[in-house]
Amino acid sequence: MKLANVLYKLYVDAWVIMPAAHANLCAIVDDHLSGRAHWPDGRHNIYNPPAGSALPGGDEDEDECSVGPRMDGEIAVVEVNGVIGRRVGSIEKSSGVADVLDIERALDAAVGLGAKGVLLSFDSPGGVVAGVPELSAKIAELNARIPVVAYVDGLCASAAYWMASQASMIVSPKTAQTGSIGVYQAFLDESRAMEMDGRKVELFTTGKFKGMGITGLPLTEEQRAMLQSRVNQVFGWFKEAVRAGRGKVSDEAMQGQTFYGEDAVKANLVDAVGSRGGAKEELRAIIARRNK
Repeated sequence: MKLANVLYKLYVDAWVIMPAAHANLCAIVDDHLSGRAHWPDGRHNIYNPPAGSALPGGDEDEDECSVGPRMDGEIAVVEVNGVIGRRVGSIEKSSGVADVLDIERALDAAVGLGAKGVLLSFDSPGGVVAGVPELSAKIAELNARIPVVAYVDGLCASAAYWMASQASMIVSPKTAQTGSIGVYQAFLDESRAMEMDGRKVELFTTGKFKGMGITGLPLTEEQRAMLQSRVNQVFGWFKEAVRAGRGKVSDEAMQGQTFYGEDAVKANLVDAVGSRGGAKEELRAIIARRNK
């Protein structure tokens, strides 16, 4: 994948991810830039990667689907684990990145296999915005045809919760965390560091937003306002999807925090506290009710 694409996504694009996971990705890039990193061997997970793990950003090696589905009788199980990206390559996938295109392919395959229902199992801190609203809409459309139940297998945050909110039901264990509804965008301002190093950047541009994010230049107030408006726009999409899928969820529950199982039920982010087996039983019950 291209380093410039990674840097753009980390420092110019909006994210629906838990900040600790984003900071981890930034540290990986720093290791690459400093020469401390080596490519991973595929045995590590994105939550605790070795120096040099890859990032969601895209290359041409994207055909292999890494998320299933796995059939359990009439139920198709689709796993969504790790940071969520779009058009990621095999190195990123081996490091634990989930591609929204793979998830979409897995859902299509589940229908093709004749599944009567889909269990979406999540263990993800979230990820990029690109493709997530569209995939969430696809989950909602699928749920209108065959029931979808989401299971929180440890963590279902940000972009992952955006998807899960479109299911008929969400089941979480007591100690799993759900939520982190919010959007943010990071900007790395290196202008002061370059000034102290005796360097100065001058920009010649055709517009007040063209060239925004050039290394060594701070943001103008107009640029700050534009970035904030983009973050607000994505957050509006996120809230609209959550409320369409879940009904009444208070603004207080959408401040970027996560909730353990019982508190998530109280906040209407989750329907029940239970196990993976319990989630499957709930899904089978929904299938039975729809088939009456």
